[in-house]
Amino acid sequence: MNKIKVTNKMDDTNKNGEARTADILSAADDLSDRRYYDTPIGPVCMSKYEYERYLEKKVNIRKATENDLPHMMEIYAIARKFMVESGNPRQWAARNWPPEELIRSDIAAGHSYVCEADGRITAVFYFNYGHAIDRTYDVIEDGAWIGNEDYGVVHRIAADGTVKGAGAFCINWAIDQCGHVRMDTHGDNKPIQHVLEKIGFTKCGIIHVVEDNDPRLAFEIIR
Repeated sequence: MNKIKVTNKMDDTNKNGEARTADILSAADDLSDRRYYDTPIGPVCMSKYEYERYLEKKVNIRKATENDLPHMMEIYAIARKFMVESGNPRQWAARNWPPEELIRSDIAAGHSYVCEADGRITAVFYFNYGHAIDRTYDVIEDGAWIGNEDYGVVHRIAADGTVKGAGAFCINWAIDQCGHVRMDTHGDNKPIQHVLEKIGFTKCGIIHVVEDNDPRLAFEIIR
């Protein structure tokens, strides 16, 4: 598996987490008009709106540490509450997902990330990249994946709602790391589906997870 490089420089050598509020997930800003902007973590592909918010909040993405865990779990609690209020009670709230031990394991493995604005954590997510990195995606129904090459995955993405567009910013950051990302979400999670479609993901079919019996909508993007 290729090593993940925590950078946004998009070149041939760089092949290396549902959000809290409707503001973050509705992505009302035009995400189709995108270009690369320089940031402290390298060039990042953003819309003009996202870049303006970035400048206002000094947004940064870094790997999570054990010290971040309490704040991360608070954000997940906020996300579960929002999901219930927005008509999606089964995806996370029914099982109190994600469990703290899983996030702790993600951090130890180096696959858990936080998005900071002015030094304060506003969003969290899991990211990894490699060959067949998520065996859940080996079987897809009612459709097919776009590409068969190495891909990245974003899971367990959540935000606290204080920075508009934080969810889309994190997802675009992940795309910038490898150019090929797969994600999935519950059919009741309309907000994140809207964000993925605005960013440019294609709905590819249905996959199944081990955590419950509810099917998930599978999305993919190659940029």
